[in-house]
Amino acid sequence: MELNETKNSAIKFRLARVLGLSDATFIGVGALLGGGIFTLTGLALSYAGPSLILVVILNGIIAFMTAMAYAELGSSFPEAGGAFVWVRKGLGNLSGHITGWTSWFANAVACGLYSLSFSFYFGFMLFSVILPALGISFSFTEGNAFQKLIAIAIILLIGWVNYRGVAGTGKLGKIIVYLEILVLGIFIIFGLTSFFEKPDLQTSFVPLFPMGLFGLLSAMGLMYIGFEGSEIIVQSGEELKNPRKNIPRAIFFSLGIICFLYLLIIFSALAGGPSWQVLSETGQGALVKASNFFMPGLEWIIIFGGLLAASAALNATIFSSSHVSFSMGRAGTLPSFLAKVHPHNRTPYVAVIISTILVILVAGLLPLKEVAAVTDLLFIFLFIQLHLALIALRKKLPDTPRPFKMPLYPLPSLVAIVAYGILIYQFSHVSPVGLAIVLLWLIAGFLVYFSYSKPVEIEKIGKEIFFEETFRTTERKADRILLPIYPDTNWKDLLNLALVFAKQKDAEIFILSVRQIPLPLPLIAEEEEIEDDKRFLEEALNLCKDCGVNVHAVLMTSRSISEAIISMIQREKPSLLLMGWKGYARLTKAGQKIFGRDLDIILREVNCDLIVTRLEQLNDLKTILLPCAPGPHLRILGQTAKVIAEAFDSKIKAVFVTTKREAEKSDPEEKLNQCVSAMEIPSQIPLKTQVLYAEQSSPRDIAYQIVQESQNHGCILIASARTRLFHEMIFGNVPEVVTRNSTCSLIMVKSQRAILRPLLSFIYGKLS
Repeated sequence: MELNETKNSAIKFRLARVLGLSDATFIGVGALLGGGIFTLTGLALSYAGPSLILVVILNGIIAFMTAMAYAELGSSFPEAGGAFVWVRKGLGNLSGHITGWTSWFANAVACGLYSLSFSFYFGFMLFSVILPALGISFSFTEGNAFQKLIAIAIILLIGWVNYRGVAGTGKLGKIIVYLEILVLGIFIIFGLTSFFEKPDLQTSFVPLFPMGLFGLLSAMGLMYIGFEGSEIIVQSGEELKNPRKNIPRAIFFSLGIICFLYLLIIFSALAGGPSWQVLSETGQGALVKASNFFMPGLEWIIIFGGLLAASAALNATIFSSSHVSFSMGRAGTLPSFLAKVHPHNRTPYVAVIISTILVILVAGLLPLKEVAAVTDLLFIFLFIQLHLALIALRKKLPDTPRPFKMPLYPLPSLVAIVAYGILIYQFSHVSPVGLAIVLLWLIAGFLVYFSYSKPVEIEKIGKEIFFEETFRTTERKADRILLPIYPDTNWKDLLNLALVFAKQKDAEIFILSVRQIPLPLPLIAEEEEIEDDKRFLEEALNLCKDCGVNVHAVLMTSRSISEAIISMIQREKPSLLLMGWKGYARLTKAGQKIFGRDLDIILREVNCDLIVTRLEQLNDLKTILLPCAPGPHLRILGQTAKVIAEAFDSKIKAVFVTTKREAEKSDPEEKLNQCVSAMEIPSQIPLKTQVLYAEQSSPRDIAYQIVQESQNHGCILIASARTRLFHEMIFGNVPEVVTRNSTCSLIMVKSQRAILRPLLSFIYGKLS
């Protein structure tokens, strides 16, 4: 039986690898040059004045931190879609959708910005150079109808180039960027010559901060689009030759080229041209004004360079915008027609057409300053998500090959996140309208996700199911327990434990068995495998017939066991996930043990109560060691202890571990009694309490006392530690050490209300 994917569909979605290192580098350089120098220098000078040089340095440092994140993720996961794919892997479907939605609009708005810049320089060339040379005089003002029409015309032209194919795109981009660098080189030579002829640093650079810190931060925010090119490079991952090596190289090459050019250009304009006040009054024409000062009669060269810069940036951003929407269409978070690939050109032609239309609307409706603010805010939000995804993926997929790894991880990501937060706050003063537009777009993204994307995700689950059977002995129950089980495991004891919880909670059991089929194989289940799996589930159903519990069994195929379980949780919304665990899988490359990739992912992604068991035999539940400490999991810890004790006539010993020094500050017996009281274990259950004393308060010493005490018990029932943002292990230090070193049966519990993901994923999870 073949499900979801076929050989033909796999070919249909494959993109051609035709781009080399130089193509990717110049795609990035083209976007960077169009974004900052030619378009926004005058606007940024009105805020920063001569400190615009410092703006370049500070933005370059922040951009370098983000470039490292792009280099690591782009070389590790070289797929079309870039940040959308990574955030989806790291922070979940909702976060991924919002990131892709943001990236799509960010590149479209940026493209609108560059189209307005192109039309400005085109109008300047026509009405200030060509027509006057012919003796014809017309006035040209920024933002008139002529400029809008030219902007739309160039958008259509660049869209057609991307429709035809990225091979032509790369060749066109390289030619444009070579010419740009030549033009800027001429500008730098004339500017530096003018400065050395009459050096006057006092006039050119004093006062350095005319508007103080406010002006510096405002200019950093407005100019930051001039440092955004990494996303565009990684969008070409599926079409780039040797992407694992070439993506990091292209990212750092393009950023290095840009920072060097920016510093020379701004110094040349300020030191060799008129005062910064004069330049700031000319808006997009700041470089033209400077060139008119120190290379009179040749300012047309800079106008031509502005046209080239805007053309390259248009090319790069339409390319990126269309590839994000293509990737989202392929993933099912946007309509699937966006994932269509042209049979001859091998390009995502529908995505290119729709992205081109979106760019036309932006260029036609929004003024330049607000377009710039919206673009910067969208990319800043995207970069924050990117850094959070990097941190999450380091934890979730530690064994993924990483040709490039961020040095000093996670410090660069944390510093970048703080810096971006400051810039966002500054935009609330610089462009409240732009901030409002971004918020409206994000709200629209949430609406699209809940009205379209999420139902499509749930519908996909049904296509992966090829056997489903229900056995009912009573009316349908609202409460459900999800129980993944597999042959060749201790699944019968696990099923009996699930029946105990189902009777106590008056719940149904939802048995899930997953047939995992790895890539690149198609999702095909052999008939013999299907029959074996059916017999296994039928055996499980037969064991439940006389238990008075409704049981629903599902057999599904999936690329990943963890994804299958998480998808089923989204569909069935159980209150409890009960699953078995064989023990630690292996050592990671860092020398650290992990629970196993699938379980690691499940622990971070589930939005229901969770019980994980390492059960040798049911008789081990006769004597239970119950380590307890104040925390968010006491509720589920007490409920679990109560259910097991009543079903297996268990004897429980609750322990609290402290040190002699801490005991002198606060009464440990009182803390232990408070924990026992919070767990609400009935008085008829045999329960003893004891305070254990460790030599030190380190997690290892505390865990050692628990492990030593567990030698007199059949099972440890332990709660997750209080989770913290960016914490290394999902169960915290003490439970992790106990789990690793104990030899008896073990049950770990985690309350839904205590699951804390990286910041934005956590917020989205609460909304969903």
